[in-house]
Amino acid sequence: MININKYITEKLHLDKDIEISQSKSDVPYVHPEEKDAEDACKSFKTDNVMYCKYANGRNHAGKVKLMLDNEHFYIKTEAAKNVNDSLPDTPHVSHSILNDLVKAGLGDSYVINAYQSRIDTSSRINNLKRTYHYFYFDENGMIFKDKKEANAILKAAKQDYKLSGQYRFKVITIEDAANMKGSVYGDSIEDVKFIQK
Repeated sequence: MININKYITEKLHLDKDIEISQSKSDVPYVHPEEKDAEDACKSFKTDNVMYCKYANGRNHAGKVKLMLDNEHFYIKTEAAKNVNDSLPDTPHVSHSILNDLVKAGLGDSYVINAYQSRIDTSSRINNLKRTYHYFYFDENGMIFKDKKEANAILKAAKQDYKLSGQYRFKVITIEDAANMKGSVYGDSIEDVKFIQK
């Protein structure tokens, strides 16, 4: 009788030396409870700036950094001393922060995707339907480490009217969110926001 592995290899014409990577980005995932989580925070590099409500002649709070506490990763401004420091009023960062998080190994962490389809009246194409996507982390900048936790926070935020009722919501991985592409005639990928009261 033929060995099952040999049979599958012959049927699929696979090379025996094929390697299967852990993620689409070939970066090993880092979880907040692992030993190398601190190293991921120290090596996190981004040029993204956190924007906020206009005050004192500016509308940004400075560059962002990755912090670790209570077995969770947090996105904070460089001025933050610890994870309990509050974020500025109406904070948001560019969608490209998601790519930086994937490079740091947080691709299998979760983010809330808020999306809405509507007709783009500014388009030269009649009745162009465009889907607008926003992404949300916790109000304190916490990155969701599993889907169950993200769904619980999403449910509570919807009940407390912290999220707009005009949008539909789903929980997706950061890697899936980072791989979303916007185009002139298709989806529009907007900023990453933080759930606010």
